Amino acid sequence: MTAGRRRADAGRIRLVCARGMAGRLRGLLCRARAPGPRTGLLLSPCNAVHTFGMRYGIDVAFIDREGRVLRLVRNLRPWRAACCLRAVAVVEMAVNGRDTPLRYRRRLHAALQRARTGGFGG
Repeated sequence: MTAGRRRADAGRIRLVCARGMAGRLRGLLCRARAPGPRTGLLLSPCNAVHTFGMRYGIDVAFIDREGRVLRLVRNLRPWRAACCLRAVAVVEMAVNGRDTPLRYRRRLHAALQRARTGGFGG
């Protein structure tokens, strides 16, 4: 792997798809800590999340059918909920305080385009 390729991969967000209804229902709830800083859990179909019973905050991105970020909720703290009625999918991630909202949205959009081949939007 070249140095340029490693730099490009360093900012890349990797999405893991939650399988089945139980996986979507559980989400990140049963994890002692959030996934790595560049790993997100893709929940589809989904338009609302909660952090009831969680020990840490998460970043949440609500996604439309075209793979666009409709709403980005940063640092959703424990015992809170968020929703976006027009969303068809949600990405849950560890809190990212380094990226600006625009850069964060761009990285999410690129990750969603890569994941889109799986047909998350219905």
